[in-house]
Amino acid sequence: MQGERLAAILLLAAALAVVSACGALGTSGPQRPQSRDDIICTNEAQTGSHIVETRCLTRGEIEDRRKADNEMIERAVINANRPRRPQPGQTPSQ
Repeated sequence: MQGERLAAILLLAAALAVVSACGALGTSGPQRPQSRDDIICTNEAQTGSHIVETRCLTRGEIEDRRKADNEMIERAVINANRPRRPQPGQTPSQ
């Protein structure tokens, strides 16, 4: 019983080693370097609906959007922790 379990664990470990060596399931051999001009298409559901739309963007556009989104979130977090000052003519809330 324990011998079978050990054999199954070793087989699983070997399979994981092969998968990690290939990079991902279904890929084999060397891959070409990624370029900012590579086009990536994704299926995205529209907000508030079940309609799926295919959008194709270059890798550079995706990286630029990711950076802009991260900066926006960072500013929002910083501003959320900043104490609020009352505007002129307003009484401070307690």
